[in-house]
Amino acid sequence: MQERPILIVDSMNLFVRHFMANDAVTTVGDPCGGVVGFIKALHALVRQFNPVRLYVVWEQGGGCPRRKKLFPEYKANRLKVSSEFKAIGLPENGMPSKKWIKDDKENKLTQTKHLVASLKHLPVCQLYVADAECDDVIAYLVKNKLRNVEAMKIIVSSDRDFYQLLDDPNVQLFNPADKSLHGGPVVKVKVGKDEHIGIPAKNYALVRTLTGDDSDNIPGVPGFGFKTAVKLFPELLGEDKERSVSELVEIARTKSTEKKALKAYGSVVSCEDMIWRNWKLMFLSESTLSYEQIKKIDSAVENFQPATNKMGLIKTLLDAKIVSNINYDSLVYDMQIALGLPIHNLNIG
Repeated sequence: MQERPILIVDSMNLFVRHFMANDAVTTVGDPCGGVVGFIKALHALVRQFNPVRLYVVWEQGGGCPRRKKLFPEYKANRLKVSSEFKAIGLPENGMPSKKWIKDDKENKLTQTKHLVASLKHLPVCQLYVADAECDDVIAYLVKNKLRNVEAMKIIVSSDRDFYQLLDDPNVQLFNPADKSLHGGPVVKVKVGKDEHIGIPAKNYALVRTLTGDDSDNIPGVPGFGFKTAVKLFPELLGEDKERSVSELVEIARTKSTEKKALKAYGSVVSCEDMIWRNWKLMFLSESTLSYEQIKKIDSAVENFQPATNKMGLIKTLLDAKIVSNINYDSLVYDMQIALGLPIHNLNIG
């Protein structure tokens, strides 16, 4: 196996972290921490992991139409960036021609635009597929498109939805929030201040169908958390077999008829339709993508030619009135080294 990994970045997850925490501003006083922080974080990731390939996956936010049709309230608590998110197809100068939707999140959208334009000048394969969620695109990459590539695939995100992909020994999850690296086949889930539960990655999505997911506005079975789920269904802790919704409901139906049966089993039976719906919302699979969406991903991956343009990067940021302490020479040099590109004459000190 290739010793150097492939990095796959959940872009909005990383961007929002720096958008909220980095206090950098433009020369006219507008916040630009999302752009500056993201670029610096990407540089740090390249230095830490020395990847052989680097993918940055975007989404428009708000949930894909397929899931919204299944459950209209899905991700109703999220901002949809824009139905006109065409930034991945930017012209050579990196600036979009279409007007972005303006609302009270205008700065967030503007920063995203400038970041996408800036990354065009680095050896980063940016992926964006209309009406597809980042999670589904990343799942397709690791389960299908890149599955047979002899390299570790490291997903960069603090989103625990990706735990379900860690059943593959060649997939890991790096959390940029606490700098932790996670792998399977068992993932540790925090259930208290100092308490964790080990759940097989292959059954993680199934557990979430019971607990729900507040961040995606998905309700679970009333009263169910991780501890309750695995206590009532210890079968979920077995590493030998991937369990199913049908199995859990059948177990609950049998248990609910016993003397002194716990009410929670009856709750599972009465919530069967909701649990099935949650499974369809939460399970990451290529089946969530259309043939045309898969074709677009395949084409972007297969036709991408990594290259660097330091002056183009600097100009794009200056045009956005972003002046920062980014070490451009070091950034470009480290990326050229990692991805095997020709080394230009740089003053890296």
